[in-house]
This record gives sequence, structure tokens and C-alpha cells, in this order.
Amino acid sequence: MENELFKDRLEAGLLLSQKLNKYKHTNTIILAVPRGGVPVGNSLAKNLHLPLDIILSKKIGHPYNKEFAIGAVSQDSIIIDHDDKIPQKYIDAEIIRLQEFLRGKYEYYRGAQQPLDIENKNIILVDDGIATGNTLLASIAMLRKKIQQN
Repeated sequence: MENELFKDRLEAGLLLSQKLNKYKHTNTIILAVPRGGVPVGNSLAKNLHLPLDIILSKKIGHPYNKEFAIGAVSQDSIIIDHDDKIPQKYIDAEIIRLQEFLRGKYEYYRGAQQPLDIENKNIILVDDGIATGNTLLASIAMLRKKIQQN
């Protein structure tokens, strides 16, 4: 499926669910990164008969090119590709700004609903694309932290 073009995210989820059919009706949770990963994750969850939840993370853009990720944050995890040319003050300010943004998004998406319990579950982490991978690495770090705390 690498480098394939899909009609839309639903088609991508359908085709991915065919590749992941062994997880159908198992002790697995689909975790989707909003916004683009949610339609893919929803399609997966429906086709594999698995629960769906969200996971929030955001890339830290380079100060001169916001699309180029120099790291990522989740609500409680940070991944940074250290570069001495990028001021630490910028990185610190972006971490604070993005974590505040994620807190607001968390409340928007969840309200009072509690996240699904991930302990002793297989997790399929879904987004609609991966550029640098930093956003997913931050999400994985957050998941590992949650599991270690339990």
C-alpha cells in the first residue's frame, strides 16, 4: 500500500482493514489521530469490529518552515530532533502553546468521556499519512508512558 493513491480516507481504511483482517474481533483498539486519521480509523474499526478512540499529538514546526517538523508533542510527551540552530526558547514556547492547544482539543473531542483502557490491548495507531513520523512517535511515547504508569 506504500505510495498508493486512494479515492479517499474511507477507501484507505477499507483496504487497510483487509490487510489487518487477523485483528478482527480481537483484543485490539484502533487509535486515530484527528483529523485525517479519524475517517481511516473509523473505517478500520467498522470493518474489523473493533473499538475506536482518538489520540492527540501535534508536530512542532521549524521556525522558518512550519510544515517541516522538528519534533512533536502529545499531552504528556515530547519528541525533539535537536538542532543547535533552533533556539531553545522557540522550542519551549512551542511546547507550551501546543500542549495548551491539545488540552482544548481533548475537551472538544471528548467532553467528559473517558479514554478507552489500553492496558493489555493490541493497539493499531492510525493517521492519514506520515511525513517525518514525529507526530506518531510522540503518540507512541504517550502510550508507553500510560502503560508504564498502570
